[in-house]
Amino acid sequence: MKDPREEMKNRAAELRAKGSPIQESFDELHLSPEAVEKFDGYCADEISDEEYFKLLPSIDFFQKYGLNPVRTYNSFARTSDAIQWLMQRRGDSLPLKFMNLLFAIGGETIAALFQTGGYQLYQLSNFCETIGMTPAQRTAMWAAGYQDSFVGGGRIYQRLDAWKKPAEQIYHAMTLCKGYRGTYKALLAALFLLRVHTCKKEPVEDKENKIAEAVRILEQSFEHEFSEEIFKGSLSHEIDKCIQYAKNRKGFEASGGLLAKMKEAVGSLFRQEGAQLPLAAEIKRLRGERYDHTAYRIACVMACSGMFYSGELAAAFEILGRIHRDDMFRAFTALYGVVPYEEYVRMDPEKFLLPGYLIYLVNMGSGYCGVQVKLFFQKASIDSPKDYGEVIRISNLETAAVLMENLTPEQRRSGKFPMRENDLLVKLWQDMVSGKNQPYEQQIMDYVEGRIGTDQILPILDQMDSFTFRQSRGPRAINMTYSLMGMTEELKRTLVLMTSQQNYMLGSTFFETAGEHITDRSKEYLKAVYGEIPMKRFFGIFSAGIQTCYWYSYNDGLKKAFLNLLYGYVKDASEKNMREFLDCIGSCLAEARAQMLSSLVKADQWNIQYVIDFMGDSSKTVKEAVVKLLGEKWAQTSCEPKVLEKLKSKKAAEREMAIRILGKWGADQYKDALNVQLAAEKSAKLQSLIRATLDPSASTEVDTGTGGTIEDYIANIVKGNKKASLAWIYQTPCCPVHKKDGSDAPEEWMNALMLSYSTMAKLGINQQAAQIAAMLNTAELEQFAEEVFDKWMAAGAESKKKWVLYFASIHGGIRIVNRLKQQIQEWPKAARGAIAAEAVWALSLNPTDSALLIVDSISRKFKFRQVKNAAADALVYAAKELGITTEQLSDKIVPDLGFDADCSQIFDYGERKFKVYLNPALELEVYDESDKKLKNLPAPGKRDDEEKANAAYAQFKLVKKEMKTVVTTQKLRLELALATDRRWTVPEWKALFVSKPVMHQFAIGLVWGMYDGNELKETFRYMEDGTFNTREQDEYDLEEAGENNNIGLIHPVELTEDELAEWKEQLDDYEITQPFNQLDRPIYEVTEEEKNALEMTRMSGRKINGLSLSGKLLKSGWYRGSVLDGGGYYDFYTESESLKIGADLEFEGLYVGDENEETTIKGVKFYRAGTVERGSYVYDEIKDANQYKLGDVPKKYFSEILYQVDLATKPKAD
Repeated sequence: MKDPREEMKNRAAELRAKGSPIQESFDELHLSPEAVEKFDGYCADEISDEEYFKLLPSIDFFQKYGLNPVRTYNSFARTSDAIQWLMQRRGDSLPLKFMNLLFAIGGETIAALFQTGGYQLYQLSNFCETIGMTPAQRTAMWAAGYQDSFVGGGRIYQRLDAWKKPAEQIYHAMTLCKGYRGTYKALLAALFLLRVHTCKKEPVEDKENKIAEAVRILEQSFEHEFSEEIFKGSLSHEIDKCIQYAKNRKGFEASGGLLAKMKEAVGSLFRQEGAQLPLAAEIKRLRGERYDHTAYRIACVMACSGMFYSGELAAAFEILGRIHRDDMFRAFTALYGVVPYEEYVRMDPEKFLLPGYLIYLVNMGSGYCGVQVKLFFQKASIDSPKDYGEVIRISNLETAAVLMENLTPEQRRSGKFPMRENDLLVKLWQDMVSGKNQPYEQQIMDYVEGRIGTDQILPILDQMDSFTFRQSRGPRAINMTYSLMGMTEELKRTLVLMTSQQNYMLGSTFFETAGEHITDRSKEYLKAVYGEIPMKRFFGIFSAGIQTCYWYSYNDGLKKAFLNLLYGYVKDASEKNMREFLDCIGSCLAEARAQMLSSLVKADQWNIQYVIDFMGDSSKTVKEAVVKLLGEKWAQTSCEPKVLEKLKSKKAAEREMAIRILGKWGADQYKDALNVQLAAEKSAKLQSLIRATLDPSASTEVDTGTGGTIEDYIANIVKGNKKASLAWIYQTPCCPVHKKDGSDAPEEWMNALMLSYSTMAKLGINQQAAQIAAMLNTAELEQFAEEVFDKWMAAGAESKKKWVLYFASIHGGIRIVNRLKQQIQEWPKAARGAIAAEAVWALSLNPTDSALLIVDSISRKFKFRQVKNAAADALVYAAKELGITTEQLSDKIVPDLGFDADCSQIFDYGERKFKVYLNPALELEVYDESDKKLKNLPAPGKRDDEEKANAAYAQFKLVKKEMKTVVTTQKLRLELALATDRRWTVPEWKALFVSKPVMHQFAIGLVWGMYDGNELKETFRYMEDGTFNTREQDEYDLEEAGENNNIGLIHPVELTEDELAEWKEQLDDYEITQPFNQLDRPIYEVTEEEKNALEMTRMSGRKINGLSLSGKLLKSGWYRGSVLDGGGYYDFYTESESLKIGADLEFEGLYVGDENEETTIKGVKFYRAGTVERGSYVYDEIKDANQYKLGDVPKKYFSEILYQVDLATKPKAD
């Protein structure tokens, strides 16, 4: 028997063989010959770790520039590669030995070997945990790697929970730090004190001494590393003395001396705006200077975490907070979150920093801890009205507006706050004339104070820069002033000025929404400026409002309210001055132009004549609106002459619109006019449109105006310089394509084939292209189409050449299907969702069933909603054309892959033949002519017929590839059918599961139910011999089913324990492996206590990593909820179209792009599908009227949702 140590030494020797990643790492680390030689003995435990580590060098894997760590991946690339290589090697102790070696060399700084970013460090941590590195080692590496996040505002208090690091572990990690840079050890000391303070009940051995040691490290690090870096050359000698004095104190007891003087001076910075104290002036100067942000923020973290245990750090907390408020409170909030007001006062008893903290909370924005912030403001305004009012007085408009908004009306009128309501408007006016608008200050003030009129200020506004107010706080000031004082003359004039805002802010000012309504005060604002300003400026407000109420809203009621409001003003304005109104339409956004034209016609049908003037509009949105309006039958009589004139227009856009409108009225009436135009038309795109208009069925007999043959069509479409648009394809040679008779296909044919698509008005099937393709060698054309696709991809896949997608899909055969599938998956990841959605439509036109099968799969489960919706729309369109439902279409397109009724097919090599079966496990089994089972289909041999054998072998490989796609898609379909309770009639079921060989195998492996309505009548299984078996193993006859009976998949929740056990036993007896987990899937039922509840809270309180949660749910077909302020989102949802029900999983929140954080699960709600608006900055939620009680949720759906949520939120096993 071999000696285990000797085996380990041999493996270690192999591991560091010459040229291996480990040996290259040793060279890079400059290990001594002795260290390399003894490595094998170290791995075999012949040499102790302590003895071996003495042979190793010391290296700081971070390079030091000031205090900013710089990743040194390039400097130690081979060592980093060695770690990556070891990540693939598990099962013995060698990876642990190597990582311990690196830790002995570089300690916590080995985190630098993982380039950058949370995910790489997350990988490293998982790897180190798997191989057995100690928690303290991992924590030390984590602290070094995440230093940037610590000081950049990451929520450290959440990171601690996410990594489950108790105080003892943090302290041990602190003692392991090599101290190449004091910041890592100091950060861990800070985190230790934070943990002790925030988790007071957590046991810590020798707690007082450990706290004292952590404080000592912080104070020492602060003194040696940070004081000099931060304050050197920046503050007066007096402040240096103050800081030194503070370091020697243990508290704030002193009634005099330098510390008291320092506190008084620092406190005066905000309390006495004009203070001339040297210290205050020095601090003001410092805040305007450049300084080391990283060093400063680390100092802030240390001061915040140590303030409860050190007078020095408590003093530093206040000093640093005065010098740079944002950095201090960024660290403060990262450590503690938004603390209650009472807790804050305990940290800052004399409220020195309260004004700065109020300003910081305002600047954080409402999306972050909004409820806690509001509560803090309320309590601060009651307890410290003087400080609160002073901040309002000295702050800018944005801050003042938010703080005023959080006061009650009684507080505003109490006189405790040194500010009048109209002062918000004064601040607003001051903001308007800041920056480049400074020269116009006097004119603006003259206007708002009534010394000049609106006609005099408008030319000045046209010269000024647009106003921009941060986070809608300018509009807030307007709203607050209106709510307190009504529509004053000053407010009315301010609203006129506000019409010069940038578009997105303009909508926020004049279109405040509340559910399905626009608020009354917004309507008052519009009324106040209507007639005061020119129509062009006024309807510019509605143009901006389109973005607020229409583009970004899924609320049909709000859209209706907006259009009704627009209609009223359009009607009035057009009646007063039609010419001025028409002139102002052109300056509005496209959607606004379209809606204004619709409102104009709605106001008076006679106004339809004015719509003709917009037939040449460049916007697709306006074009569609014009066609819809002019295409109405009632418009034909009055508009026909002018539309026929536009048919002969010199502008192609107007001719196109005329053709479409005539088609709406009835092309037969205008056949002569259209044919005349077809003969004269030079645009191939419009020729195609005219033909399609004259004959929607697109007859293969082409009327080109030159004889009607396909040759005439080819000659016409390639004439002139049209083929120049295809020059990019011929920059490199293309594969030859022949006619069906074997002769060369003329270049004009290939150009005509491609131009048929590139000139189409609406991309899709092209009948003329089909005629040309029918005359060409199919296999060669497929290769040519794939080459064109490749060249388009190599050139960047330009959207303006998206016709290539349709050309390649329609003529590329089966070979292009997987290429398109791959790109559909990749494009959305690169923010090219639109081209991916276009590719889905193109793929749906591929003539193979496999293509539609992929589209079907995408429509059911795809990470990117835009693409998923495109696939669903493509299937709906195809199903509608066939007169069936989308589910029936999905059944219809399941391919047989060449298998016959007994699930076999022959592959003919000429001399040899092989029979391939599809077994019940959906795997391929190959047999030769002697019925001997082979491992795989053999490659063609010399004695085989070369052409037959190669074709058969290629076909077999294709079947294997398609088989994988089909099986994956059908597993997904059937599992969704189980969850959504899909049913089939008996004939439909037999056509799909008995007649289709692939589905035949699914039918055998699953258990089915016969239902009468919603009542389960019988359960059965399809047998390999074609009969049906019940649970009791009696034969079952499907033909006895009633007319109202249908078949569905059984869910375990429908069976008793005995019935479930009997079915499992039967499947075991027949050695049947289910294609997916049907009978063994967990069952989740509503308890008696939960039946009347509106939320399922069984998983509430679970803590889960955000990357893990989003990855699992998105993979299961869920979607992120609305993304709100700061990129945060707080729910995932999924909806079933067939059941018309949705499920919403709420959690504490994650941030897009930074999901490697821990979050806490709240609960699951069920609601009517389609009743919740979602999107960027869409603040909608489930309404009570649309919410289901848990007892009303279908049993199968409830169980399946909880199954998915449980899997996604289950904590990782220890």
